[in-house]
Amino acid sequence: MKNHYMNSTRIFILISLLLIMFCFINCNASSNKDTQSHTEAPLWMDGWLNISIPRVARFQAPPTLEIQGGDYKKLTDAIRDVFEIPYHSDLTLQQKGLNNLDPEARQQYCRILVNTTQGSEGEFCKLNEKPTYSKEELSEIEEISKLELEKQFSILDWYPITVEKINGNYALKLTYRRSLKSVINPVFVTTYTFQNHRMMHTITLSYRESEKNLWKTDLDKVIQTFVFD
Repeated sequence: MKNHYMNSTRIFILISLLLIMFCFINCNASSNKDTQSHTEAPLWMDGWLNISIPRVARFQAPPTLEIQGGDYKKLTDAIRDVFEIPYHSDLTLQQKGLNNLDPEARQQYCRILVNTTQGSEGEFCKLNEKPTYSKEELSEIEEISKLELEKQFSILDWYPITVEKINGNYALKLTYRRSLKSVINPVFVTTYTFQNHRMMHTITLSYRESEKNLWKTDLDKVIQTFVFD
């Protein structure tokens, strides 16, 4: 569990730096026309948790998850201090019961990590403005991301980066299967990066592949519930 959290923070740093570099270039080259965001209604799930990050976003999560806190958050914060890891997600959700170190929850693995990079006014594209990445730029992001990830994980499968439209907003989608080099226990990871004019939102959804029946259907819906400010 400790390694999962620590390695996820390093992945966030890498992806954020890469995307800031490419986003700045492509936003300046794209159209300046004003358009309305959120042109499509987000998904709404009855009985799910309603989560809000003030001035950033709101979304829903299944009741099988919880916001990281309590003893487990203290543990992960201590790990960051010991290893001098400066980065952390703005919000982490995990399998319910892990905060209290429940034995059953500790045997599972599921995460939703939400992070926002603050920029200056107009630094990033608008939510519903499709980024104009060239094939060469996407290939470069893929190559650098994969090389960095391979320093920490065994990459079992790698899927091409795509630009996806979700609720009328555009996101860069990165998907792969990985395992720790010392343990064959595959984790399926999907990262969505949304540009939002003066912010960039990175949402990472991951779960242990052997627990696919517990998490996949719900996590596929979670990304569709996001509404950004």
